[in-house]
This record gives sequence, C-alpha cells and structure tokens, in this order.
Amino acid sequence: ALLADVSMVLAERKHAATLYALLLPYADRNAVAGSGNALFGSVSYYLGLLATLLSRWQDAVRHFDEALVMNARMRARPAVARTQYAYATMLLKRARPKDRERVRELLDQSLATAHELGMLSLIEQAQIPLAAIESTTGSPRTGQPISHRLSPRGRPSDRPSASA
Repeated sequence: ALLADVSMVLAERKHAATLYALLLPYADRNAVAGSGNALFGSVSYYLGLLATLLSRWQDAVRHFDEALVMNARMRARPAVARTQYAYATMLLKRARPKDRERVRELLDQSLATAHELGMLSLIEQAQIPLAAIESTTGSPRTGQPISHRLSPRGRPSDRPSASA
C-alpha cells in the first residue's frame, strides 16, 4: 500500500495500474505493518491515490468515499484527514467546476483536524490548494480565507477577525 504513496509523489504511472490491480482485492481491508502494530488506514485510500494517478476519476471517488467511511468508523482521525486532503486534490485534478464546493469542504475539514492533531506536514500541504481557491472566491461561509478564521492554536476563532 505504501508504494501507492511513492507512486503518487513520483507521478510514477508506469507501474500504477499493476499496483492498483494487486491492491484491489484488499479494498475493504486496512493496511498494517508487521503483526498490526502500525495502522496505515483503509486500503481504499491507496487505491484512490492510484486511481487519481491513472485519471480514473470515478474509481477514485468510490475509493475515497469508502476510505472515509472505514477510517471514520475506526476513529482513525489522521487517516480521515489525509483521505480528505487526497480526495480534494483528486477533485482539483479532475477540474470540474461543480466540484469546487466539495473541494473547499474537504480541505476545511482536513485542515481543522490537522490543526487539532498537530499534523504539520498535512497543514502545509492542504494550505496550498486552499489558498489557490480562496484567492479567487474567499470562504463560502464568511468571505474570509480559513487562515483568517483560525486562532493562533489553529482552532476556529470565537471572535471575528480584524478584517471582518
């Protein structure tokens, strides 16, 4: 399953279809290391990454939806946040105008969890596509980018920002 991450980072399409076929029978399982001491989350997440790399948009949607359900059921919040981010980036790559609201929702949810759990790498990654979206539209709820709605600890501010 971790080879899917490597394939995505390297944009390695050459073996992605083979890896996808090898992982597909395990879509309803969790990826673990060793005797289960380390949990990597739903295999469907990794299938979603590979489907994204292969531009198989419908497969990617299905796999990310399945991964969100499984990871949430396990209360694996870091895995949910990573899946939300990957799902949002897939929708951006698919580039359908009707996906824009869903992208914002997924990125906002991913960032909120990442801030709460201190997932610094994910925070940095998720802010890039969110900033690109916000530069043209602002927040759907407040007209402000999420970075303006967060307190110094990364939680939504109880009071309006100075720019409001």
